[in-house]
Amino acid sequence: MNAYVVLALIAIASALSFFAGQGAKEREQLKAEKQASEQRERKEREYRKRGQEHEAIVGTLTAQRDDARQKLATATTGRRCLESRAVRVLNTADRVPGTAEQPTGAPEAAERSESQRDQEAFATDRDVSEAILECRVEYKKISDQLNAIIDIELSRTK
Repeated sequence: MNAYVVLALIAIASALSFFAGQGAKEREQLKAEKQASEQRERKEREYRKRGQEHEAIVGTLTAQRDDARQKLATATTGRRCLESRAVRVLNTADRVPGTAEQPTGAPEAAERSESQRDQEAFATDRDVSEAILECRVEYKKISDQLNAIIDIELSRTK
């Protein structure tokens, strides 16, 4: 055989070998991408499921709150139970002076006398029970939501 023919056959065999190797690499890469895509889809389904579970919990809590409100309406009398000084302390306990929502020295507060404010602000047993009920329901909603977020973040790190 001619040396050129042998060299041509060697070149063709080398090229085929090279392309076969490239094809195998591409198949492996496609397989890895498919597995990653399937894993993402699995996670998304899991996250959607957790979101739906949270929505169901919120719905249940809302129904329980509404039922409790109806029961509280018959279990309370509307009598004064917290006087104005106590209401004022509770209303201002979480405010930071000078914030945009409540500027210090608001003119309307300065214009009213303390006795006027005392007569205006008081809380009934209904007010107090409603506030407690609302706090408990909202706390449970937020607690459940935070726990779901923590679970999702923990599952991402695994």
